[in-house]
Amino acid sequence: MKRGKPLFIAILVLGLTGMAVPLATAENFVDIYGGVAIPADESVNVHGSQGGATLETTDLVSFDEAFTVGGRVGFWYTEANPSMDYVGLALDVSYFKTEADDFGTEIYVVPISVLIMLRYPGDTFQPYLGIGGGLFISHIEQKVDLSFFGAGTGTAKDTSFDPGFDARAGLGIKVRKNITVFGEGRYTYFDPQYKDTVSVVRLKVETDYNVFYILGVISYHF
Repeated sequence: MKRGKPLFIAILVLGLTGMAVPLATAENFVDIYGGVAIPADESVNVHGSQGGATLETTDLVSFDEAFTVGGRVGFWYTEANPSMDYVGLALDVSYFKTEADDFGTEIYVVPISVLIMLRYPGDTFQPYLGIGGGLFISHIEQKVDLSFFGAGTGTAKDTSFDPGFDARAGLGIKVRKNITVFGEGRYTYFDPQYKDTVSVVRLKVETDYNVFYILGVISYHF
Protein backbone atom coordinates (compact mmCIF):
# COMPACT_ATOMS: atom_id res chain seq x y z
CA MET A 1 0.00 0.00 0.00
CA LYS A 2 1.37 3.43 -0.96
CA ARG A 3 2.40 5.93 1.67
CA GLY A 4 -0.56 8.23 2.33
CA LYS A 5 -3.23 5.65 1.50
CA PRO A 6 -4.16 4.93 5.15
CA LEU A 7 -4.54 8.68 5.81
CA PHE A 8 -6.83 9.25 2.84
CA ILE A 9 -8.93 6.18 3.67
CA ALA A 10 -9.25 7.47 7.25
CA ILE A 11 -10.38 10.87 5.91
CA LEU A 12 -12.94 9.13 3.71
CA VAL A 13 -14.30 7.10 6.63
CA LEU A 14 -14.44 10.14 8.92
CA GLY A 15 -16.21 12.11 6.21
CA LEU A 16 -18.83 9.40 5.74
CA THR A 17 -19.27 9.23 9.51
CA GLY A 18 -19.76 12.98 9.63
CA MET A 19 -22.54 12.72 7.06
CA ALA A 20 -24.52 10.58 9.47
CA VAL A 21 -25.82 13.70 11.29
CA PRO A 22 -29.61 13.82 11.56
CA LEU A 23 -30.78 14.89 8.11
CA ALA A 24 -33.79 16.64 9.57
CA THR A 25 -31.52 19.37 10.97
CA ALA A 26 -29.94 20.35 7.64
CA GLU A 27 -30.73 21.51 4.12
CA ASN A 28 -30.11 18.33 2.17
CA PHE A 29 -29.36 18.05 -1.53
CA VAL A 30 -29.01 15.45 -4.26
CA ASP A 31 -27.06 16.39 -7.41
CA ILE A 32 -26.80 14.63 -10.76
CA TYR A 33 -24.24 15.77 -13.29
CA GLY A 34 -22.62 15.03 -16.61
CA GLY A 35 -20.03 16.57 -18.85
CA VAL A 36 -16.57 16.09 -20.28
CA ALA A 37 -13.40 14.85 -18.56
CA ILE A 38 -10.18 16.24 -20.07
CA PRO A 39 -7.08 14.29 -18.95
CA ALA A 40 -3.73 16.06 -19.23
CA ASP A 41 -0.89 14.49 -21.23
CA GLU A 42 1.10 12.26 -18.87
CA SER A 43 4.34 10.31 -18.78
CA VAL A 44 3.60 6.57 -18.59
CA ASN A 45 6.36 4.28 -17.33
CA VAL A 46 6.24 0.57 -18.20
CA HIS A 47 8.71 -1.75 -16.46
CA GLY A 48 9.04 -5.40 -17.44
CA SER A 49 11.14 -8.17 -15.93
CA GLN A 50 11.58 -11.87 -16.59
CA GLY A 51 14.37 -13.86 -14.99
CA GLY A 52 17.40 -11.56 -14.98
CA ALA A 53 16.23 -9.49 -17.95
CA THR A 54 14.55 -6.11 -17.47
CA LEU A 55 13.21 -3.46 -19.83
CA GLU A 56 11.86 -0.02 -18.92
CA THR A 57 10.23 2.53 -21.22
CA THR A 58 8.73 5.96 -20.57
CA ASP A 59 6.46 7.73 -23.05
CA LEU A 60 4.45 10.96 -23.05
CA VAL A 61 0.88 9.83 -23.65
CA SER A 62 -2.11 11.89 -24.80
CA PHE A 63 -5.37 10.59 -23.35
CA ASP A 64 -8.69 11.22 -25.09
CA GLU A 65 -11.38 13.49 -23.72
CA ALA A 66 -14.20 11.41 -22.26
CA PHE A 67 -17.84 11.68 -21.23
CA THR A 68 -18.27 11.62 -17.46
CA VAL A 69 -21.32 11.17 -15.26
CA GLY A 70 -21.77 11.32 -11.51
CA GLY A 71 -23.85 12.11 -8.49
CA ARG A 72 -23.49 13.87 -5.17
CA VAL A 73 -25.42 13.83 -1.89
CA GLY A 74 -24.88 16.12 1.05
CA PHE A 75 -26.21 18.88 3.25
CA TRP A 76 -25.77 22.53 4.18
CA TYR A 77 -25.85 23.54 7.87
CA THR A 78 -28.82 25.84 7.29
CA GLU A 79 -31.21 24.74 10.04
CA ALA A 80 -28.71 23.03 12.33
CA ASN A 81 -26.74 26.27 12.62
CA PRO A 82 -28.05 29.22 10.55
CA SER A 83 -24.82 31.15 11.06
CA MET A 84 -23.03 28.38 9.13
CA ASP A 85 -25.42 28.05 6.18
CA TYR A 86 -22.49 28.66 3.83
CA VAL A 87 -20.77 25.41 4.96
CA GLY A 88 -21.68 21.90 3.82
CA LEU A 89 -20.45 18.36 3.44
CA ALA A 90 -20.92 16.05 0.45
CA LEU A 91 -20.16 12.57 -0.86
CA ASP A 92 -19.43 12.51 -4.61
CA VAL A 93 -19.16 9.47 -6.92
CA SER A 94 -18.43 9.66 -10.66
CA TYR A 95 -17.17 7.61 -13.61
CA PHE A 96 -15.34 8.04 -16.88
CA LYS A 97 -13.36 5.96 -19.36
CA THR A 98 -10.45 7.33 -21.38
CA GLU A 99 -8.20 5.87 -24.05
CA ALA A 100 -4.82 6.48 -25.66
CA ASP A 101 -5.08 4.59 -28.95
CA ASP A 102 -1.48 5.24 -30.05
CA PHE A 103 -0.21 3.73 -26.80
CA GLY A 104 -2.77 0.92 -26.58
CA THR A 105 -4.27 2.09 -23.29
CA GLU A 106 -7.79 1.97 -21.85
CA ILE A 107 -8.48 3.32 -18.35
CA TYR A 108 -11.69 3.25 -16.33
CA VAL A 109 -11.87 5.60 -13.34
CA VAL A 110 -14.33 5.84 -10.41
CA PRO A 111 -13.50 8.66 -7.96
CA ILE A 112 -15.25 8.51 -4.56
CA SER A 113 -14.72 11.83 -2.79
CA VAL A 114 -15.70 13.45 0.50
CA LEU A 115 -15.94 17.23 0.04
CA ILE A 116 -16.11 20.25 2.27
CA MET A 117 -18.46 22.67 0.48
CA LEU A 118 -18.55 26.47 0.77
CA ARG A 119 -21.21 28.67 -0.86
CA TYR A 120 -22.79 32.07 -0.97
CA PRO A 121 -26.45 31.26 -0.15
CA GLY A 122 -28.06 33.79 -2.45
CA ASP A 123 -31.76 33.71 -3.32
CA THR A 124 -31.07 33.33 -7.07
CA PHE A 125 -27.34 32.95 -7.70
CA GLN A 126 -25.19 30.62 -5.59
CA PRO A 127 -21.43 30.48 -6.29
CA TYR A 128 -19.68 27.67 -4.46
CA LEU A 129 -16.42 25.84 -3.89
CA GLY A 130 -15.71 22.25 -2.94
CA ILE A 131 -12.44 20.65 -1.86
CA GLY A 132 -11.55 17.25 -0.48
CA GLY A 133 -10.14 13.84 -1.26
CA GLY A 134 -10.99 10.21 -1.22
CA LEU A 135 -10.55 6.90 -2.95
CA PHE A 136 -9.91 6.63 -6.69
CA ILE A 137 -10.63 3.23 -8.21
CA SER A 138 -9.05 2.76 -11.64
CA HIS A 139 -8.70 -0.17 -14.02
CA ILE A 140 -6.16 -0.31 -16.85
CA GLU A 141 -5.87 -2.45 -19.95
CA GLN A 142 -2.43 -1.80 -21.45
CA LYS A 143 -1.08 -3.40 -24.62
CA VAL A 144 2.64 -4.20 -24.27
CA ASP A 145 5.35 -5.36 -26.64
CA LEU A 146 7.12 -8.33 -25.05
CA SER A 147 9.37 -9.19 -27.99
CA PHE A 148 12.41 -8.19 -25.91
CA PHE A 149 11.57 -11.21 -23.73
CA GLY A 150 10.72 -13.42 -26.72
CA ALA A 151 7.02 -13.38 -25.84
CA GLY A 152 5.39 -11.35 -28.64
CA THR A 153 2.67 -8.95 -27.48
CA GLY A 154 0.17 -9.04 -24.65
CA THR A 155 -2.25 -6.98 -22.57
CA ALA A 156 -1.62 -6.09 -18.94
CA LYS A 157 -4.72 -5.65 -16.77
CA ASP A 158 -5.02 -4.47 -13.20
CA THR A 159 -7.22 -2.47 -10.83
CA SER A 160 -5.70 0.06 -8.43
CA PHE A 161 -7.15 1.74 -5.32
CA ASP A 162 -5.45 5.05 -4.56
CA PRO A 163 -5.89 8.25 -2.54
CA GLY A 164 -6.65 11.32 -4.61
CA PHE A 165 -7.38 15.04 -4.53
CA ASP A 166 -10.64 16.63 -5.69
CA ALA A 167 -11.54 20.33 -6.09
CA ARG A 168 -14.30 22.14 -7.92
CA ALA A 169 -16.01 25.52 -8.28
CA GLY A 170 -19.32 26.47 -9.80
CA LEU A 171 -22.21 28.87 -10.08
CA GLY A 172 -25.80 27.84 -9.45
CA ILE A 173 -29.03 29.48 -10.59
CA LYS A 174 -32.17 28.63 -8.66
CA VAL A 175 -34.91 27.90 -11.22
CA ARG A 176 -37.54 26.55 -8.79
CA LYS A 177 -37.94 26.58 -5.04
CA ASN A 178 -36.18 23.22 -4.66
CA ILE A 179 -34.28 22.98 -7.96
CA THR A 180 -30.98 24.64 -8.89
CA VAL A 181 -28.90 24.22 -12.04
CA PHE A 182 -25.13 24.66 -11.95
CA GLY A 183 -22.19 25.06 -14.25
CA GLU A 184 -19.14 23.48 -12.60
CA GLY A 185 -15.42 23.15 -13.23
CA ARG A 186 -13.57 20.32 -11.51
CA TYR A 187 -10.00 19.06 -11.07
CA THR A 188 -8.82 15.68 -9.76
CA TYR A 189 -5.40 14.13 -9.23
CA PHE A 190 -4.15 10.66 -8.28
CA ASP A 191 -1.09 8.51 -9.08
CA PRO A 192 -1.83 4.80 -9.49
CA GLN A 193 0.49 1.85 -9.99
CA TYR A 194 -0.64 -1.24 -11.88
CA LYS A 195 0.93 -4.71 -11.83
CA ASP A 196 0.30 -7.84 -13.89
CA THR A 197 2.09 -10.91 -15.24
CA VAL A 198 1.73 -11.55 -18.98
CA SER A 199 3.42 -14.57 -20.59
CA VAL A 200 5.63 -14.99 -17.47
CA VAL A 201 6.80 -11.35 -17.81
CA ARG A 202 6.17 -9.27 -14.69
CA LEU A 203 4.90 -5.83 -15.64
CA LYS A 204 4.47 -2.59 -13.72
CA VAL A 205 2.77 0.50 -15.18
CA GLU A 206 3.03 3.87 -13.40
CA THR A 207 1.62 7.29 -14.25
CA ASP A 208 -0.13 10.36 -12.81
CA TYR A 209 -3.64 11.49 -13.70
CA ASN A 210 -4.41 15.20 -13.77
CA VAL A 211 -7.98 15.50 -15.02
CA PHE A 212 -10.03 18.65 -15.69
CA TYR A 213 -13.81 18.55 -16.04
CA ILE A 214 -16.54 20.80 -17.45
CA LEU A 215 -19.86 19.79 -15.93
CA GLY A 216 -23.56 20.61 -15.92
CA VAL A 217 -25.36 19.88 -12.65
CA ILE A 218 -29.01 19.60 -11.59
CA SER A 219 -29.58 19.85 -7.84
CA TYR A 220 -32.67 19.01 -5.79
CA HIS A 221 -32.87 20.52 -2.28
CA PHE A 222 -35.09 19.27 0.52
